[in-house]
Amino acid sequence: MKNIISLITVLFITGVLNAQTEKKPPPPPPPKEPPRVDIKKFKPPMETEAVKSNNEFLKRNPTVANLWLQNNLTIVKLKSGKEEKYDLKDETEKKSFVEKYGEPPVKPPTIVEIKKYKPFVPPPPPPKKPEKSKEII
Repeated sequence: MKNIISLITVLFITGVLNAQTEKKPPPPPPPKEPPRVDIKKFKPPMETEAVKSNNEFLKRNPTVANLWLQNNLTIVKLKSGKEEKYDLKDETEKKSFVEKYGEPPVKPPTIVEIKKYKPFVPPPPPPKKPEKSKEII
């Protein structure tokens, strides 16, 4: 019986030592150059007529920082920080816009308002009533 236990112990130790000495192959070296991208596959974005018109408007008016359409109003943001709102469907406002800035762009970018909701915070729990101590007289 001692021979069998000693033989199993020797085999177990030999197996453990053999498993620890096995070497894994080293990982492959990193690539020297990144893979090349075929530029012919990609096309630059095309400038639409509206984008060209907006860019020309901004070049003509160096005091204007940005221009957009929101709720049927054309909003002009000046570099000074002021904002001017014009309803270009109204003839008098359109005339004042044209006198000040020239012809409006074909279609200014549209801004859509996104409502921001405040997270719901539950009301605080009601205050605890102080316990009345019972005094024995």
